[in-house]
Amino acid sequence: MVIRTIIVLLKPKRMILCDFPNNKCNLKCKYCYLSQIPDKLRVGAEFKYSIEHIAKCLSVKRLGGPCIINMTGAGETMLQPQIVELCKLLLEQGHYIELVTNFTVTKVIDQFMELPENLQEQMEFKISFHYNELKRLNWLERFFENVDKVQKSHYSFALELMPYDELVPDIDDIIKVCEEHVGAKCQVTVGRAEYKSSMTLLSDYSKEEFKKIWSKFDSTMFDFKMGLLDVKRKEFCYAGDWTLRVDLYTGEASPCYSQPFKQNIFEDPNKPINFVAVGCHCAMPFCINGHAHMCLGVIPEYKSPTYADIRNRVRNDGTEWFSPKCKEFFSSKLYETNSEYSKLKKFRINTGWYFRSAGFVFKHPKKVIRRIRLKMFKAKND
Repeated sequence: MVIRTIIVLLKPKRMILCDFPNNKCNLKCKYCYLSQIPDKLRVGAEFKYSIEHIAKCLSVKRLGGPCIINMTGAGETMLQPQIVELCKLLLEQGHYIELVTNFTVTKVIDQFMELPENLQEQMEFKISFHYNELKRLNWLERFFENVDKVQKSHYSFALELMPYDELVPDIDDIIKVCEEHVGAKCQVTVGRAEYKSSMTLLSDYSKEEFKKIWSKFDSTMFDFKMGLLDVKRKEFCYAGDWTLRVDLYTGEASPCYSQPFKQNIFEDPNKPINFVAVGCHCAMPFCINGHAHMCLGVIPEYKSPTYADIRNRVRNDGTEWFSPKCKEFFSSKLYETNSEYSKLKKFRINTGWYFRSAGFVFKHPKKVIRRIRLKMFKAKND
């Protein structure tokens, strides 16, 4: 019993996606919707609640255990006031943090470098590598000086490239500069055409051509995300129970992207959070964040690489981007620390219980109700 408790403590209980809905950024990448916003309208915002209150609302006790907490701004995350102090409070509780950043805000990076070594070991920087924009601003040297700081620290990091058509002629140069500065090729994500309802591939190339072009990076993230693209998920998904998406300004939380059920988890930190799985009610055309959700096992039967597998790289000298402690935590699956639902509970969620809890009411014909009751009876017996 004691051994199992120790094992559980070394694994994440949940993943919490924390959003900063600000639009302030110091880059103007052509493929990003924020680049269309005039500079005078690019503003940050202050937290509605104190960072101490936010940390209390996201406590290890309230969330059921240490979690992977992803910090992502609509703009540049490191331009959010008090971001270092908030991360420190969450790390001290035992959480592990992934912070999404373009890694150009040197002043804030230096503040992170001042945190104690034991806290650094619990944090990973997901560094977006905006190659063309860094070249345009003549910031490439500055960027890699910052990356070198994190490589000499106890932090983990992942260098990730957004592939888009204008970058194709620069692929060989990008690979060369990455191997020179971080000892390996960068990971490659997959862009979505979010102006389309299908959110399909952001490229003028066909999927086959696109995959052939960017497979030169040998990226586990790219391969996995291309496999998820345009595939509607119909399995039972535990997002909403094992994961949660939270607006750090307001405290509004939802199970996942585009889900109708919301709750405010900042108004009363003593009130239990209502963790409810999405089930088979995914509202997205495909799992747009599958490289996180599915790699952490929100669909237990789906075989996938681990979260560390699609982020980490082994350098040419045999060392890795991830620290041993962070690699171990990010290599876990959420079904290792959470119990799967019974058939009856799954059935109730999939036949309307979830929607009723969100305030929706469906009226079924009598024949449908009889069939549902019969299936519920069989599921209960099973």
